[in-house]
Amino acid sequence: MEGAIPGALGNLSNLEELWLWGNQLVGEIPKALGNLSNLEELYLHSNQLEGAIPGALGNLSNLTQLRLNINELDGEIPGALGNLSNLTQLRLYSNQLVGEIPKALGNLSNLTYLDLGDNQLSGEIPPALGNLSNLRTLGLNRNQLGGQIPPVLGNLSNLIVLTLHSNQLSGRVPAELGKLSNLVGLTLEDNASLTGALPQSLSGLTKLEQFQFHNTGLCAPLDAAFQMWLQGIEETNGSNCGAGLSVCDRTRAVRDGIMAQVPVSNCGDVTGVHLSEINSLILDDVSLTELKAGELSGLTGLTTLSLQGNRLSSLPDGFFDDLIALTWLYLGDNQLTSIHSELFTLPNLAHLHLWGNQLVGEIPTELGNLSNLTALDLGDNQLSGAIPTELGNLSNLTLLALHNNQLSGRIPTELGKLSNLELLSLQDNTSLTGALPQSLSGLTKLKEFYFTNTGLCAPLDAAFQTWLQGITDASGSNCSG
Repeated sequence: MEGAIPGALGNLSNLEELWLWGNQLVGEIPKALGNLSNLEELYLHSNQLEGAIPGALGNLSNLTQLRLNINELDGEIPGALGNLSNLTQLRLYSNQLVGEIPKALGNLSNLTYLDLGDNQLSGEIPPALGNLSNLRTLGLNRNQLGGQIPPVLGNLSNLIVLTLHSNQLSGRVPAELGKLSNLVGLTLEDNASLTGALPQSLSGLTKLEQFQFHNTGLCAPLDAAFQMWLQGIEETNGSNCGAGLSVCDRTRAVRDGIMAQVPVSNCGDVTGVHLSEINSLILDDVSLTELKAGELSGLTGLTTLSLQGNRLSSLPDGFFDDLIALTWLYLGDNQLTSIHSELFTLPNLAHLHLWGNQLVGEIPTELGNLSNLTALDLGDNQLSGAIPTELGNLSNLTLLALHNNQLSGRIPTELGKLSNLELLSLQDNTSLTGALPQSLSGLTKLKEFYFTNTGLCAPLDAAFQTWLQGITDASGSNCSG
C-alpha cells in the first residue's frame, strides 16, 4: 500500500481497529483520525510517515495501543497523549521526534509498554514516569536526554526492561533502582557523564540477565558479593572500580588509614609493589571521614583520584604533595567547606569536581591558573561573591558548572574567551544580575546554557538572540524591552 492516509477515514465513527502498518505510506497523519472515538488500536508503524504527531489523537479516549514507531515523524510529542487513560502500549521509537518528554505521560496509569527510543529527545527524564506502576518496558535509549536518572524510577516494581543507553545522562545511578526486583534488562552504556560506583543495591536484582554500563564513568565495586552477582549475569560489559590498579591488593601498600574499609578479600597476595605504577584510585561511597597527610605519598603516577560520596569535611596539608600527575579529581558529594590551596599547584589537573559539598566564601581566583582544566564543577554549594574574571583564562574549559550557589553581581565579559566551552550552568544563583555580556555570543561550541532562577537576562539584539537560539539546550529569560 502506497500514498497518503485518507483523511476521510476519520468519518468511520464505529471503527475499533485501524491497522496500516508495514506499508509505504507517506505524508502526515491526518488530524481527522482524532474523530474515531471508538478506536482501540491504531497501528501506523513501519511506514514513511512524516510531520508532527497530531495532538487530536489525544481525543481517542478508548485507545489501548498506539504504534507510530519506525517512521519519519518529527516535532514534539504532544502532551495531549497524556489524556489516553486506557492506553497500555505507546510505541514512538525510531522517528525524529524532538523536545522534552511530556510530563503528562505520567498520567497513563494503565501503560505497560513505553518506548521512545532512537529519537532526538532532550531535557531530563520526567520524574512523573515513576507513576507508571504497571509499566513493564521503558525504552528511552538513543536520544539526547540529560540530567540525572530519577530515583522514582525505582517505584516501577513491574519493570522488566529499562533501556537508557546512548544519552547524555550524568551523575550517579540511584540506589532506588535496586528495588526493581523483576528487572531482566538494564542498559546504561554510552552515557559518558554517569559516574561513581554502582550502588550495592543492584546486587539484589536476581533476575537480571543483561546489564551494560561500558563507555561511562561507572564502575563495579570490588567486594566479593557484588562481583559474584555481576559474574552471574548472562550478558554484561563494564569496568570494575580501581581497574587502573590492575591488582587490587596493591592498595594494601597505601597506608592503613585510608584503605582499611576497602574489601580486598577477593584479591590474591602481591609482592614487589611499586606505588608509582598505580594510576587510578577510586574510593567512592566508603564512608571516609578523615584523611591524613602523606597517606598517598609515593603515588607519583596517579592520574585519577575519586573520593566521591564520603563524609570528608577537610583535606590535610601535604595531601597532594606527590600527586604530580593527577589529571582527574572527584571530590563531589562530601562535606568540604573550602577549596584547598594545594589544588592550585597541580600542573596537570584537567577535571576538578567539587559539586555537592558545603563550600563557602568566594571562588578562589587562583583557579584561573589551572591552564589545563577542561571541567570545573562547583555546583550545589554555598559559594558567594562575584564570579572571578580569572576564570576567563581557562582556554581549554569545556564544562563550567556554578549552579545552585549564592553568587552575586554580573557575569564577567572574560567568560566570552572560553572558546571551547560546551556547558555553562549558572541557574539558581538568585543574586546574579544584569544582562548577559555580549561576549558570550562568541562561544560557538556551547551546547547547554542554563541561567534560570537568577536576575540575569539575555539581550534582545538580533545577533545575541540568534546565537542563543542556536544552543541545543538553553533556559533563561530575555531582558525586557
